[in-house]
Amino acid sequence: MTALPQHFLWSAPLRFRLRARLRKTVLAQRFHEASWPLRSDALLLSFPKAGRTWLRVMLGQAMSEHFGICDADLFKLDRMGDPARGIPRIKIKHDDNPQLKVPEELVPNKSEYRGVKVVYLVRDIRDLAVSNYFEFTRRRGQEDRGLPAYLRSRRGSVDTMIRHYNIWAANRHVPADFHLVRYEDLHADSATCLSDLLEFLGIRNVADSTVRRAIEFASFGNMRHMEESGSFQHRRLRAMDASDPETYKTRRGKVAGYRDYLSSADIDLLDGKIRSELDPFYGYA
Repeated sequence: MTALPQHFLWSAPLRFRLRARLRKTVLAQRFHEASWPLRSDALLLSFPKAGRTWLRVMLGQAMSEHFGICDADLFKLDRMGDPARGIPRIKIKHDDNPQLKVPEELVPNKSEYRGVKVVYLVRDIRDLAVSNYFEFTRRRGQEDRGLPAYLRSRRGSVDTMIRHYNIWAANRHVPADFHLVRYEDLHADSATCLSDLLEFLGIRNVADSTVRRAIEFASFGNMRHMEESGSFQHRRLRAMDASDPETYKTRRGKVAGYRDYLSSADIDLLDGKIRSELDPFYGYA
C-alpha cells in the first residue's frame, strides 16, 4: 500500500480542530451577546455611525463625576455598574450588526430585550449613510465604488438602515422601557437630552454643573483633540490617516452635513425613501 503524504496525516485532523474551535468561538460570542440583556440594566443600541461614541463619552463622563468613579474607562460603561451604589450596568452594541446585512437578513423579533431598558440612538439616514460610506472606504479600506453606488447598495446601506429603524419602531414596546435619542436633538439641546437620558437610566439628582462639564468634555473639538493626541487608548478612536479628515472617528460632527457630499439626485432619492418607507415615529419625514 502506498504511504500517504505526511502533510495529509495531520492536515485533515488539524482542519477539523480549527473548524471546531472556530464554531465554539462563534457560538460563544453569540451566547455572550444574547446574554447581554440578562446581565444588564440597560442597553444603548444604534446603527453604526449614529453618534454612539459621542454619546457614550458624554454619558460616561457624567456618570464618573456624579458617582465619584476615578480613572473610569468611558468606553466600557458596564464596568462602572454597581447595583449596590445604584449605578446601572449599561451595555453598548450595534444591534444585529446591521451594517453587514441586507434588509431581509435583519432579525425582526426583539424579544431578547424583554425585561431590560433600551436606549435607541438614531440619526438622519442621509447623514448616517454618508458617515458609514467613509467608515467603510476610508477607515476599513473596503473597495470604493463611489458614494452614489454605496447609497444604492442593499447591503448595510440606506435600505438596511430604514429596515433597522422600522423594526425598532415596531418593537419599541417590547423592552421593559424604551428611550429614543436623536442625534439632531443632542446637537440642538445637549443638556436636556443628557439629563433626560440619565433620568431614564435611574440616575437622579445629577448636578447641572456635572451635565455641563460632561457636554464640554465630549464636545467635538475636545474629542478631535483627544483623537489627534492619542489620549484615548482605544483603536476605535484613532485616525487612519492624520492628513485626511475623512479618516477620523470624530469626522465632522455636523447635522445635515450630507448636503456637502450628495448630489441633488441622491438627495431626492433618499428624501423619497424617507417619506415613503421610514416609520414616522422618528420624525424625519
